[in-house]
Parts: sequence; structure tokens; C-alpha cells
Amino acid sequence: MRDTAKKQAFMTNDSGARRSDVAATPAVRAERISLSTRTGTVYTALTFDVASGSLAAVQGPAGSGKTARLLTLAGRMRGWRGRLRVLGVDAARGRARLRGLVGLGLVTGVNDLSESLTGEQHLAEQRIFVTRGRTPARRGTLDVVGLATVAQLAVRDLDAEQRVRLGIALALVGDVRMLVVDDLDRDLDEEQRHRVLGLLRELTGQGLTVVFACVGEASAATADVVVAMDGGRVAPAEVLAHAVA
Repeated sequence: MRDTAKKQAFMTNDSGARRSDVAATPAVRAERISLSTRTGTVYTALTFDVASGSLAAVQGPAGSGKTARLLTLAGRMRGWRGRLRVLGVDAARGRARLRGLVGLGLVTGVNDLSESLTGEQHLAEQRIFVTRGRTPARRGTLDVVGLATVAQLAVRDLDAEQRVRLGIALALVGDVRMLVVDDLDRDLDEEQRHRVLGLLRELTGQGLTVVFACVGEASAATADVVVAMDGGRVAPAEVLAHAVA
């Protein structure tokens, strides 16, 4: 169990949240990044750092902009404002480069699974798409996420936890240095969440920075850093219109 001080570390925001000490060169450095559309606020301005190799949570109620925040960090969201560097890359100018460095777990409406394909078939397609013939990083395999025994099952036959793990496996294909995982609370019971969080913690032990989104405080409490969300007033369909697959 990590010490309480680290678990309760919060980033600064415009309402005066707490700040923890971070590494000299953080994986994420965000300064007043925000996103709005013609119909309202997607997420309000926040300033925060995420240390390299840490486990970070973006926590808040449904509709608070968590998914959009993750897509922004992953270089897959347009139209945001502020200053953001991820893995040393200026996110405003280097979205394409970020998409090769930040793996994106499953996000509904952005990278949905095909119900008829098996896990192994999904992974084969992802390797072709991401690596274009190059040898993928070792992490991008089903055994790393505990799915080796169900590799030949179609997605329609997988349970909610297995789908999340498959999304993580696909996200890790290539030269990924950071992973983002959306909606950790959705469709997972307490035991399943605990196991997936354990997997995410293991991945940080391999040098990855991992950022996940959640609603519940219990999931957020396992992270080294928590970015609290309280904005977000735009319908998900409009948010995804700004997303880049």
C-alpha cells in the first residue's frame, strides 16, 4: 500500500486544490487547459502536473469532461485552449506525434471493438495499423493483460473486465510511453475494478505513465495523483465531434 500522503496528492486548479511535489520533468504539464464548444463548457481550466511513471486519476461525476480531458492528453482532441506538454511534446503542435506515444484504451464512439472479431484478430489488426511492419513493443500482447487463455474468443463473448483489458492490450502496441484508460467504473464491479487497477499499477512499474478516468473516490484513492473535475456541460456526442481517432 502506498503512503497516504501520495494517495491524497491533488493538482492545482482555479478553485485552489492542493499540489504535490512532482518529478523535475513531468510526463504531463498542463497550464489552464480548457475546452468549450458553441453550446457550452466541456471542461474548465485546470493546471496540473503528472509525474513520469506515476498512476494518475481524472475523477469526477458523469458529464464533467473526463473523457475529453483524456483525449486531450492523448493528442486526440481539437479546439482546446491553454498550454500543454505531454512526454516533452507541445500538444498544440504535435498531436500526430503524441498519438504514437500515448496509448488510448477503449473510448465509446472513438475506438470501439468489433463484436465479431477475436482478441487475437484485434491485436493483429492493431499491429499492422500502428507499426506498419515494424516489430511492436513487447507489452502489446494479450498475455501481458491476462487474456492469453481467451485470445480466440469473439469480443461478444468477453465480459466487461476482459473488454477493458483487451482495450489496454491494443493501446500498448507500438512505442507507447503513456497510457490513458477511460470510464474505469463503468460496468465493472468492485472486484473487477480492483484487478484492473492492479494491472495499471503493474504497468507503471514497467516505466509507463498511466492516467485513468473514474467517478468513484475509491478508485481515485489508489492513484498517486488525482485531477478533480467539476465542469462539463456539453453532450457527449458534441464532445466526440472534436475527437481525432
